[in-house]
Amino acid sequence: MRIPALSLLALSSLTAFAQTPVTIELVPWATGLSGPVDIAHAGDDRLFVVEQPGVIKIISDSMTVLPTPFLNITAQVND
Repeated sequence: MRIPALSLLALSSLTAFAQTPVTIELVPWATGLSGPVDIAHAGDDRLFVVEQPGVIKIISDSMTVLPTPFLNITAQVND
């Protein structure tokens, strides 16, 4: 009788834990991006963001998008 009671207690605690809602807060960290599809770390304080139209933008360590893109091949990319 002791083992089934312990099993029931363990299972009831698992179901109570499974019903606890998870709170996730999304915070925008960069603006001015158009259809980002990939991101890569540069190995220093920069991030490269690949956009679907064919532009790779640079995000600085202050989380601002630099005005000059790293690469722009929009003329060679078909939408």
